[in-house]
Amino acid sequence: MDDQLIKHILSSTKLNSFSGLLGALCGYLLVYRDGGLSSIKRSSQVTLFGKHYFGILLRILSNKDQAKGAAIHSKNVSLRYLRRHDQFFNKHFNVNDKYYAGSHSKRYMLTSKSKAVVKKLGVLLKNNLIKYVRLLGEHMEGVGSIYNDYSLRMVPLTLPNQDLVTKPVIYTPPYICSSGRRTFVKHKDFIVLSVEELANLSLPSLLQVMGIALLSTDKKSVIVPLKNLSSTDPNLGRNYNIFTRLRGAERKALGYNNYDMSGGIQIISFGLLYKYGGHIYQTADDLFQEYPMIFSYGYDQDYKDNLRGSLATELNISMPEVKALLTAYANGSNKNAGDNEQLAQFREESDKLRREVISVIATHRPEVRELAAKQSRHDFPDQIDWEDTAKNDKTARKMASVYFFIWTYFEKQIRDVMLSLVDDGIPVHDAVYSKEVISFQDIEDEIFKRTGFEVKISN
Repeated sequence: MDDQLIKHILSSTKLNSFSGLLGALCGYLLVYRDGGLSSIKRSSQVTLFGKHYFGILLRILSNKDQAKGAAIHSKNVSLRYLRRHDQFFNKHFNVNDKYYAGSHSKRYMLTSKSKAVVKKLGVLLKNNLIKYVRLLGEHMEGVGSIYNDYSLRMVPLTLPNQDLVTKPVIYTPPYICSSGRRTFVKHKDFIVLSVEELANLSLPSLLQVMGIALLSTDKKSVIVPLKNLSSTDPNLGRNYNIFTRLRGAERKALGYNNYDMSGGIQIISFGLLYKYGGHIYQTADDLFQEYPMIFSYGYDQDYKDNLRGSLATELNISMPEVKALLTAYANGSNKNAGDNEQLAQFREESDKLRREVISVIATHRPEVRELAAKQSRHDFPDQIDWEDTAKNDKTARKMASVYFFIWTYFEKQIRDVMLSLVDDGIPVHDAVYSKEVISFQDIEDEIFKRTGFEVKISN
């Protein structure tokens, strides 16, 4: 697509963002190059169709495991729009008939047709990235650069203040050592990426980044917002910003060092039992006696590596697959462990730990349990037994989601300490990414001093 066509797309459709431009390019590829959409004739229709198509592409590409697809609500505007063209839709997207998320969502996956569109769009973008940035910038200047909406702003190249901010507490703080005030750490609002840095991203990552990117005033780089892209509250747990959707190697290629919590689920959970279940667990050995496998898994890196290696061999799967499986069990997966004794023990101990943590938090920190339940979007009876081991899979899954939001609530406390130690920190799941270099020991000491959690940091 030459300069004249791009200028025509920009001027005729009043586009003012990279997301809009990529949507329009999708529309032109689908309507004019691939054909099969004879009912779409006007350029405004082409752009609108491309916008909705690109929106669904981004939802699916945001899942790192493409084989599973993405759960999309049946009332999603883009989904309903594309569904009007049923024959076209079925060629471009596969649908899992099983419903998810309260019987409102199905999982959608790319077909060979839509994968081909992604590849074509990626080739256009990678080959013409500098041109597109320049042309969009010239177009924005030509229309007066008047922006009233966040997504349309021309953002100056000034970084926000990253100072530690303290404000009166709104709800009981997550700190184990409670205080009357809660300390909030403001992480970066955005990062600036040059065209050269963008070109080194994988195709799925590039499309997702450009889907939310804002134009920089220099027309040689883009501003990438680090806002939360999930519906959950980042002030109560994790912040699912665009950095969480990049691959680890891509974050490192951008110059960032990762500071990860090792065994965060187990260490946080045992810390909570030690604090609130002191009448039962008075020493680390007490916890080890009750949970020998997962206590070792959380605190002993050699044991963790050996267990993962052993399971990878026995189950004939990769190490990343083993890690994902054990993490799923730790968070409440009810997948059958088969006849593997180690896997069965890990699942059994994880299940018991999960129930006990929810129970002690419901007793000693009911406000945290209530916030976690709200985050999970599930309703529970007032007199529910959080340590009930009855095999009710539906209730068990609901309870497991509450556990996730409990331990990640306290995880945020740890991550806030880590963010306060650097000026450019970006939260990514259980880690913080920064271009600064700081010793793991210094981070661990500060976390213990300010939270009481004995965390191990690694990369």
